[in-house]
Amino acid sequence: MKRRNPRYHRALPEQNLDSFLDVMTNTVGVLMFIGLFLSLVTVESASVIRTPMAKPTNKIARLFELRGDRLHYVDTDKVQGALEDQLKNEEPCREPQKPSGQSATIYNDYLQKLSEYQNCVAIQAAKLQQVTLDTNDYQVSIVNLNNLSLRYDLKKGEEVGDQLNNLTAQDSQYQQQLANFDPRIEYLAFLVRPDSFKSFRQAREIAWKKGFDVGWEPLKADMPIILGNEGRSIGVQ
Repeated sequence: MKRRNPRYHRALPEQNLDSFLDVMTNTVGVLMFIGLFLSLVTVESASVIRTPMAKPTNKIARLFELRGDRLHYVDTDKVQGALEDQLKNEEPCREPQKPSGQSATIYNDYLQKLSEYQNCVAIQAAKLQQVTLDTNDYQVSIVNLNNLSLRYDLKKGEEVGDQLNNLTAQDSQYQQQLANFDPRIEYLAFLVRPDSFKSFRQAREIAWKKGFDVGWEPLKADMPIILGNEGRSIGVQ
């Protein structure tokens, strides 16, 4: 609406409705905008999942994924052990210290040692790339050696993990895993796919009854699980 230029009006006996109409028009416009905003927020809130506020903890996270109404344990300890086994027989690569002196002989010796160090790192990186890091439920691959990021891909063509109707059974994998964890020093962190919130609620209820703290985050259906040293953790909620 074209904005009116301010005008000076003398006080006359008759009423001038221009100002009143301006106020009414602006008020109706604001109300329409508010109504549209609220309707958009309502639609958006139905499709967005919000997790509770997390609190810090010193406990160790034990990670699970819920996908297709099945529960899968992301066994990071087994992967860590495989990496350590691969490297324990390797001579550690020792990075040389840059010399403080200006001697050409010393500096050339440093460059030689630096080249040897870089070659050592490249050889060990190539070996790590070939390591098979499978767990019971996942095939694991290294995607970034700088921060040792690992990608966990669910094994295809295999019935792995626990079904929803099996979570409460004493012989289920989930129950056996919880029996090996200590709620005083460990907590459970769940990555929940859009199709598995029912399974998550049941798994969480079981964990609570056994005294475990729980944290969780929603995960898009096609988003891969990549864990690394520089990533953030799921807190207790």
